Amino acid sequence: MVGHRPLWEGFDEWARGGLRTGFVRVERQSETASMTNYSGESSASLVADTIHPRVAGSWLNARPDTIYHAMLPWTLLKQHLNPCFHSISDSLDHQSHILMMHRRAGTAVSLPLLTCFALLLSASFTFAQNPAPGAGMWQTMASAPTKRTEVVGAAVGDKVYVVGGFSEPSLSNLMNLAVSDTVEEYDPSTNRWATKAPLPIGLHHAGAASVGDRLYIIGGFTKSLFSVWQPVASVYMYNPEADSWAERAPMPTKRGALAVVQLGGKLFAIGGYDGTGNSGAVEVYDPATDSWTAKASLPTPRDHLAAAAVGMRIYAIGGRLNRDYGRNLSIVEAYDPVADRWSQVANLPTARSGITAAVVQETIYVFGGEAPEGTFRTTEAYSLGIDRWQTMAPMPTGRHGLASATVNGHVYVLSGGPRPGGSFSNVNEMFVPPSAQGQEMGTDRKWGQATFLRQEMGTGYFSG
Repeated sequence: MVGHRPLWEGFDEWARGGLRTGFVRVERQSETASMTNYSGESSASLVADTIHPRVAGSWLNARPDTIYHAMLPWTLLKQHLNPCFHSISDSLDHQSHILMMHRRAGTAVSLPLLTCFALLLSASFTFAQNPAPGAGMWQTMASAPTKRTEVVGAAVGDKVYVVGGFSEPSLSNLMNLAVSDTVEEYDPSTNRWATKAPLPIGLHHAGAASVGDRLYIIGGFTKSLFSVWQPVASVYMYNPEADSWAERAPMPTKRGALAVVQLGGKLFAIGGYDGTGNSGAVEVYDPATDSWTAKASLPTPRDHLAAAAVGMRIYAIGGRLNRDYGRNLSIVEAYDPVADRWSQVANLPTARSGITAAVVQETIYVFGGEAPEGTFRTTEAYSLGIDRWQTMAPMPTGRHGLASATVNGHVYVLSGGPRPGGSFSNVNEMFVPPSAQGQEMGTDRKWGQATFLRQEMGTGYFSG
């Protein structure tokens, strides 16, 4: 007999934590960090650590005087589910019921009891940062029609396209396990959205880039029976004028959670996850010949990374190992296509994954991401000339699984999950970099990395 659990395992990453429990250790008030709760209101600063069951015992022994709040991971996704899922979520109650031992009193407290207490006290926090002067500014734009996460996006001409991902679970997308084929077009000049021809198949964690007046969606994951983690090698080309899709030559290597970037009229597909582990594959697609060529492998195979091209170099930024956001990376590696060689450059100050990157005037900007403790509002900029990173103005809404695109020197940061794991948004926030404000980045700026504000979710937990 097939039970409910395989279905939930099919949603592993965006519903991860549905079969496990974490704790938060409240540590101290912070005067230097800032945060924004999910409703967008400012709240007092709080620093905390996430403790999972496998290490909870050692923490309890080391710090018996510390207050712990229990968190139920599955409540986050449960609140989005249609009533048809109630029997599934009820079965998880039994899996998530554990006991915590208090060292001094020697008494056991039921986790559901502590959860009720935690829900009364908790609020939604995100990682924050202290930007240097000349850090750019943000403006909220028209929301996308559909709330999604794990999307891809790119600009074609002066329009921005947001493609695929996961939609909020409902009866209408139950058969597709919420994997989306939705395509939405944003026009910055009118601040309006339009729905376009859907993808031939639903995809999430794909790669996207444009060449000329065509948009290309490469790789990703799709559904297969009760799993949503079937890697694909497909390439789909979108013609905005005809509002139509055409299939092109597939990648040699199936993978999702990869990075795709355009350089010299060709598309570079970098890294990702092939279904069994991280892929270091670097494969180049030439739209003119509809063919692929293998290049020097990525030195640090990883997934959920970002990539950006500046001048004659490609930069592979951050990411995680084997889809585990508890193993985030800060590494940045630069590729020289002429020499077909990779080299390491200055690390991303904040190790993170599920990020997006954009380029404005030869400066790379990296936005958002997630970690076990929460999502990031962090924006960091890389200056090639001095091989350094600068902390920029934080995003109004921390998110992971988001997309970005540059139009007329402004970066549009779109959709994504405001909480790690199974959360969705239609947020559209425009970043105006210092260069667009007449403020050039320079070596006299204060360079440094973000300070962190860990996240405690009001409804439950941290996962992604």
